[in-house]
Amino acid sequence: MSKADAEALKAELRRSRGQEETTVNPKEEYSACKRKAFVQPKTRATKKFTTPNVLDFRVRYQNLENYIDTFTSEDLLLFFVEIASQSDVEYVTMNKMKDKGVFNNLLKKKSQREICAAIEFIFQSEQDYLDKRIVQPSVLVSGYSHKIFQDLLLWIDGEYLPNRNKVDKFKQTAILTKESKSKVDSIY
Repeated sequence: MSKADAEALKAELRRSRGQEETTVNPKEEYSACKRKAFVQPKTRATKKFTTPNVLDFRVRYQNLENYIDTFTSEDLLLFFVEIASQSDVEYVTMNKMKDKGVFNNLLKKKSQREICAAIEFIFQSEQDYLDKRIVQPSVLVSGYSHKIFQDLLLWIDGEYLPNRNKVDKFKQTAILTKESKSKVDSIY
């Protein structure tokens, strides 16, 4: 079969199938393929509100008082993200399993209410030793954890003073010591 016969056969097959032969500039074809290959993926903002866990969390968050004691580590992570966004801080979860592990460790030592209160303290109080823009859940198990939970008790009682407003640290420590002794005495 000659080249001319092959071209004729190709043309006949295309005509019978309703196709037509066109020439394409290779540079245009390459750029069109390149544009198709690098289509912008869906943004995280549209994706994060469609997962069932987030939708379930939103329902539980609306009735926080009823569901807070049943929060899992994933719920606590979503609570962290929600409180951060309410404080105009965009927290992007880089390693979800690590962050959930932090909350699993915290759940062994603290209740869900204490953890949620600590998260609210970090973002909604006037504390000035943590930068709210870069804080991560791991700060709750870091060297700051003791200070955070101590300041949380003072914040709840309305006696918390940020570092920039403290006049007498000894007085605030004395208040904390008296509260701690009275709480220990009430347990025993």
